[in-house]
Amino acid sequence: MSFREIGEEDLPEVVTLLAEGFPRRRPNYWRRGLANMRALPPVPGYPRHGYLLEEDGAVQGVILLLSTKINNAAPRANLSSWYVRDAYRTKAPILYQLATMQDHGLHVNLSPAAHVVPIAKAFGFKSYTSGVCLIDARASLRPARRWRLTRYRPVLAGTISAPMAEVAARHLGYGCSVLMLQNGVAPPELLIYRPKFIKGCIPCAQILHGSTDHVLAAAGPLMRHLLRRGILFALVDIGEATRTDGFPSYPGHCLRYSKGGAPEIGDLLDSEYAVFGP
Repeated sequence: MSFREIGEEDLPEVVTLLAEGFPRRRPNYWRRGLANMRALPPVPGYPRHGYLLEEDGAVQGVILLLSTKINNAAPRANLSSWYVRDAYRTKAPILYQLATMQDHGLHVNLSPAAHVVPIAKAFGFKSYTSGVCLIDARASLRPARRWRLTRYRPVLAGTISAPMAEVAARHLGYGCSVLMLQNGVAPPELLIYRPKFIKGCIPCAQILHGSTDHVLAAAGPLMRHLLRRGILFALVDIGEATRTDGFPSYPGHCLRYSKGGAPEIGDLLDSEYAVFGP
C-alpha cells in the first residue's frame, strides 16, 4: 500500500474512482474539472492535483487539493472530493492528513458531507461562515443605489490590477461569469459567479467573489442582470455580522471550514465551485 501525489498518468483512473464515489456526477464532470485544474498556477510545496492511495495495482482512494496564491496572500488549498473504497476506508484519514500537512498556508473544506465535519474538526478546521443568503427576483425592483454592473471583457484588464486581471481570465476559462462592480467611489472590483441548480432544476448564481456587503447593496442591478439570463436567485455566503437587507438567510447552511486562518467571506476564487462547478 502506498500514498503519493496524483500524477498526470493517474488522471484517467482518478476520474473512474471519483465517478464511482460520487455517482451523481458524470465522468465528464471530473474530466472537465481536472482539465481546468491545469490552469491553476503551481504553488511551491503543494501537489498539482492532490493525493491518492494505491494498492493491488490500482488507485483505491483519492483526495483532490486545489491550491492557489493571489498577490502576497498566503497559499490556500481547498480539500475536495475525498473518496476511498470500502475495503481501504480505515486508511482514509491518512489522505486527509497528507492534504493538510503544509504548515505555511491555510486550508479550506468548503462542502464537507455531514459525516466528514467531525473529521475536519478533529484536524483543526473551524467554520468561518454562519450560513448563506438567498437574493431573489424581488431585488430586481430595487434601485441601483449608485451601483453599476458591467460584463468584464479582456479589453478592460487595464482598469484593474494585473493579478486580478489574471484571476478574471482564469475564471472565464473555467466557465464562470465575470462582472465588474462599481459605485463611483471605490476602485472597481470583480464580481464572479457560476450558475448552479437548486434541487436540480431552479437556476441560481453561486457568488464566488465579491464583498458580501457590496453584493447585497448591489442586489438590484445584480438580479436585473441575472433575470435577463434566466437565473432566478443568487446565493452568497454570510457571517454572523452580515446584514442581509431583508433577504432570506439560512443560518447553519453550507458552512465553510478553514484551518490556519480564513479567507474573506464570499471569496471562493479558484475553489472547487469555480474549477469544477457547483
